[in-house]
Amino acid sequence: MTENIDLAKTFAAIGGTTMPGDGHSLLPLLTGARPLDWRNAALIEHRGGRLSVLDPDFQQPASGKPTTYEAMRTDSFLYVEYADGEREFYDLRHDPLELHNIAATLRRGALRRLHVALKAMQQCHCGAKCWRAMHIRLHPTIAAG
Repeated sequence: MTENIDLAKTFAAIGGTTMPGDGHSLLPLLTGARPLDWRNAALIEHRGGRLSVLDPDFQQPASGKPTTYEAMRTDSFLYVEYADGEREFYDLRHDPLELHNIAATLRRGALRRLHVALKAMQQCHCGAKCWRAMHIRLHPTIAAG
């Protein structure tokens, strides 16, 4: 998994320099290396306004303006927590188009582990702590069990 925060470090490395920040240079990946400790999860955040039918600019959520959410994406699953308490979980191995939200089928313990992992990613504020948080050990079959 790569993120936008990796771009600045990558450009700095291409220029032969370094810079502080949470990203990691993509140069090893671009040259064909497969670092064993590369992150396997990414944090996705969206800050949406409160939707109200009284708002003259009100748009239905299907218009692409969802409520606030945080999400965790790996190569095998997507987990989303909305500010209103709704949750989504997609097993990307069996549902790559994210058509079937199976969050309601997950056990409470699995949802708790997903929530804790997502919060660790959301609340980290330094490079090393964030890098650790982006290494998720959860897998859909583990999370569902």
